Amino acid sequence: YIAFRDQGACVSLLYVKIFYRLCQDTTIGLVHFPETPTGGHLTDIVERHGICTSNSKTINKPLGFCKGN
Repeated sequence: YIAFRDQGACVSLLYVKIFYRLCQDTTIGLVHFPETPTGGHLTDIVERHGICTSNSKTINKPLGFCKGN
């Protein structure tokens, strides 16, 4: 969440820019990994679950990892 609180100061908030990092949508071999948000810190490692492409069979759930850098 994000919040702003006014405590009576004579100040204007002109604009706010909010962004986050994503690991791109990618296909590696026969596994497709959807776009995945990274962790809160640059060095956090986030698991990303893959989806088998057409005409391929899932034996184990495909798993990849995503970092903010």
